[in-house]
Amino acid sequence: MAALDEDAYAVTNATEIAALLKRLADEHTLLRLDAPKYGVVISSMLLVLDVDTLTLDAACEPEQNRAFVETRSVRVQGTLDGVVIEFSGACRPVSHDGRPAFAIARPTVARRLQRREYYRVQIPVASPARCIIQHSGLSWARAAFALADISAGGVRLIDREALLEPIGVGTRLAGCVLDLDAGARVTLDMRLVRTSYWRGTEGRRRHYAAFCYVDVPPGERRMLQRYVGEVERKTIAKLRGRDI
Repeated sequence: MAALDEDAYAVTNATEIAALLKRLADEHTLLRLDAPKYGVVISSMLLVLDVDTLTLDAACEPEQNRAFVETRSVRVQGTLDGVVIEFSGACRPVSHDGRPAFAIARPTVARRLQRREYYRVQIPVASPARCIIQHSGLSWARAAFALADISAGGVRLIDREALLEPIGVGTRLAGCVLDLDAGARVTLDMRLVRTSYWRGTEGRRRHYAAFCYVDVPPGERRMLQRYVGEVERKTIAKLRGRDI
């Protein structure tokens, strides 16, 4: 309990938590579900708000859903009034209107994080984006990587061939190119902050690499913020359509 008392961002009042959850549901807020152990992130929505349980939209891919069910504590984030609301819990598989869904216990603790500009969104399969990296110190010299998710502060790449594995955490890569939707391109420096692995049901291990941006010019940052906002709006529209 001492840790909670020291957490300036923690919300423990049951009435206040209930009000936050109700807004997330009523406003069809886009949620980010994160299974850190597996490096899996999906977009979701709060479908049903019961007395003891929340029902959340699941992914279309069975492998991704399995990762969330096997994760002890799934992180859930959504944004209200420019503030990220975060809570966590274990997911169990259920169905909602004939579609895959997750049930999670109503949280007793939530957190408010003043980091709206760095809210991550999952890259839609229908509108893929990529990052082109050049590094003369490695054998491949130049390679393109699919984006898993993105924010105005950083990006997570899918490194299928583990080409980035030899690069140490903290390494700065200059002149990286984010090739986004509709022909938008952003050139910037990035620093590797962490790597993770996820092994699918087929047994193949997938490597992910997370980067933060370094010294981003204002024009490029605005372009990134517009792109993140557009992806978020499209994802919300798609998820709402699934509930019709």
